[in-house]
Amino acid sequence: MGRVLNTNTFFFKSVNMILVLLPILQTYGWTPFDFSFILVISLSIWSIFIKIPHKNEIPFFLNIYLVYYLLTYLMGGLIAGNSNLPLGWIKIYLVYYLFFSHTKIKLLRKYYSLISYVAILFYIVQVFLWELFGIRIIGIFNNLPLTIDMDADRYIAFMNADHTRLCSFFSEPAMFAQYLLPLSALTLFDRTIRHRYCKFMIILATFLLLNSGNAIFILSIVMACYIIHNLIKSFSLRSLFGVITILILVGVGSTYYMESETGESLIERQSEFEVSETYTSGFLRVYRGYYVYESLDIWEQIFGANNTVLMENAIRHCKIPYLFDDQDYYFNTVQNILIKTGIVGAILFVIFLVGTFREANPVGKTILIGLTILSFIASMYLSYIMLLYLIFAVKSTKIRNEKGRYINYSYRH
Repeated sequence: MGRVLNTNTFFFKSVNMILVLLPILQTYGWTPFDFSFILVISLSIWSIFIKIPHKNEIPFFLNIYLVYYLLTYLMGGLIAGNSNLPLGWIKIYLVYYLFFSHTKIKLLRKYYSLISYVAILFYIVQVFLWELFGIRIIGIFNNLPLTIDMDADRYIAFMNADHTRLCSFFSEPAMFAQYLLPLSALTLFDRTIRHRYCKFMIILATFLLLNSGNAIFILSIVMACYIIHNLIKSFSLRSLFGVITILILVGVGSTYYMESETGESLIERQSEFEVSETYTSGFLRVYRGYYVYESLDIWEQIFGANNTVLMENAIRHCKIPYLFDDQDYYFNTVQNILIKTGIVGAILFVIFLVGTFREANPVGKTILIGLTILSFIASMYLSYIMLLYLIFAVKSTKIRNEKGRYINYSYRH
């Protein structure tokens, strides 16, 4: 009996550790079987052998959305005349089913914090060696197969050629910043964390050094949510004075940061987000997909066009087809939802987010607000990063007493 319990305990520890490693390991492998998905398959087979009880704990409306995604895929194949097995959907559903059903929030917090601080420490070492000695070390292992659309030697040369792409173990600074959003929210809101303000300053410094628009967005979101929450929860002259002090420090710090070389570089990059019909990374991430959605027919706009043939047809007929490469289906999260599952899918997903937001504690609410805002500028659609966000939010429901009143905001219960 003890051996069975130990096996089960090790399984759950493995599930939670692998969940926090998924966004890093997805860089390696063979598309679509990256190392992350290979581990998911291994965990699923292992759970069957050791007879782990399986219960689908994907939230109801998210589950409905995933089923609707499958229906749009099948219907899109029939309309386009190129029906294929929904392997992509099977991968997504297996991943979300496994981790929603078997994640333990205490273990998740422990392993996520550990991996995050290891990644931050490595990033600080990267910056230190580069700035002081001109030595570049990167966290991408070129002796492993890469899922990125270029061979390992070219990718490593690309990383080495641009010092602004120092980003710990991740493939780009934006992804590292996205990975740290839950950590920054946890650190600010959870008063049980020792030296939490010192730890937050380390996270803040990491965000600023990343020279990433995503990092500045995330930092602004988390701090704004923290300030607003504290003013609403316990308004007093002391809390007001604290908020004013923080705002002054942020204002002074921002001035010095924007006058630095890193800050000036970031300001220059903001022009990429202006509305334009020329190729810039900002225009690609923020605006381009809406031109494709606009060129769908009315039924596709309502129910979705979840098929590459249908999307390619929409790209050819949109106003800016010259800004797309062959097999280029990059859209931000909101655009992915609208194009693939239409207005119906968007409504289902919003219902899921609103329901989760209402039940979440302040950390969960902050993570969901961050996810929503980032969805307009980044491609996180049903990704491992989105999974991490959603699990933290869903598992952060507030504790109620017998009268139905909220009595605790802690993850520790």
